Amino acid sequence: SAEQKIQVWGRGYHHSCGYYSSTDADFDVTLFNDAIPYGSTVTMVSGIGSDQLNINPHFAHWQKRAEQRMEVVNVSTWRVRRSGQINARGSQYGYSRIEFVFRVDAPGADPQWILPGSDGTYFVSGLDLQNIRCVNSSDELPQFSRLPLGKN
Repeated sequence: SAEQKIQVWGRGYHHSCGYYSSTDADFDVTLFNDAIPYGSTVTMVSGIGSDQLNINPHFAHWQKRAEQRMEVVNVSTWRVRRSGQINARGSQYGYSRIEFVFRVDAPGADPQWILPGSDGTYFVSGLDLQNIRCVNSSDELPQFSRLPLGKN
């Protein structure tokens, strides 16, 4: 039977220590799936979300929606990093999580979607905004930590 595992590692940081600083984040997403046909292209379709706000019930309407082709790590594993600003200065919502699905384009086949459940649901993994610290350009960025994986 097919086996699938998804891991998300992430980090968040502010580029200044002022009250109204923006928040940046890096999310490393790894997909292991031994049922994906050899030669397939795997794309992560993602958006940035908030625990405080559920205005995006379907992934077609995500904030900062992006499609990224995943790097092949080995025959059953793909990886991609989603980086960028998740909160603008003074944002009223605490955007802290990545929401995502995978599209598999196998040779000679229609695209297939990897979802956690029925149509319109997606995977969710988020940072704890309370633990995000500020960094100066000369500072090292914080280490990645493994993030919990859920679904919406």
